[in-house]
Amino acid sequence: DDLYRINRNAFHPQAKCFSYGCYTADSMSYVWEEHTGLRLYASSGKTDYSELSFGRLPKPSSGGSGNYSL
Repeated sequence: DDLYRINRNAFHPQAKCFSYGCYTADSMSYVWEEHTGLRLYASSGKTDYSELSFGRLPKPSSGGSGNYSL
């Protein structure tokens, strides 16, 4: 498990961590916080990657339950 290799002291105490993968909030947010001590802003639904070609970050899909949750 690569999360065990992350040094929680490498992060600023007020760092904001984002994950742009689909459903990451459901599958990884709790584990991330346990290992790093920081909350993970992550998608709880599908992620829309269409903006990447325009130099913009992905965002939750407008359809369904996609949003970034804490």
